[in-house]
Amino acid sequence: MIRLSALLVALTLCGSLASQSLPEPYQLAPDYMHAMLSDVIATDCQVVAYSSGGGQYYGHSRRNRFFGWGSYIAGSNCWIGQWRDGHCVFGILIKGAEGRVGSDVHHIVYNLTDGTPLRIVKDNETHTLTSEASQASPRRFVRLDYANGDYYIGETMNNRCHGQGIYHWTNGNYWYGTFSEGYRQGYGALFRTDGTIDYGLWLGDDKQ
Repeated sequence: MIRLSALLVALTLCGSLASQSLPEPYQLAPDYMHAMLSDVIATDCQVVAYSSGGGQYYGHSRRNRFFGWGSYIAGSNCWIGQWRDGHCVFGILIKGAEGRVGSDVHHIVYNLTDGTPLRIVKDNETHTLTSEASQASPRRFVRLDYANGDYYIGETMNNRCHGQGIYHWTNGNYWYGTFSEGYRQGYGALFRTDGTIDYGLWLGDDKQ
């Protein structure tokens, strides 16, 4: 479970939330839910790549609906993560000047101009961070460029891949999922240019 730093949790909020601490930024699905999703994908899904609604989807599909691991790009907007019946239920949403990580009901929102966290939404309650709390947090949502041409877009902690993110290789392949201290550590999916998707659990950058 990914948590905000002790410093950020301890900082108070303005207004009526001044006496409350921040909730976790988002809720990760338990292992058994990932196992159930993997079973459905293996038995009832196919990999597709096609245009829909003015954008391009690449990922799993079930009964002509986006279902499984997938990415949808429309202009500068991007949705990548886990899909159910045409809707991204958990993942990264980049839209305009903000980036959202999590689900519709529980997520953290970042300012993409400087990468700072802005607010946490949970159970229809919005917890807005003060500017001091936002700047003090080691958590960011930024792009990291590497000398070999690879790049990463997503959450970072102390300038290392940490949280939910997307790693792009120069050959066009990319991986979305959970990172920890610079390594792929958790569930995710590798999207290949040959039209295949490898999904499951990674530990220390190695597929299990």
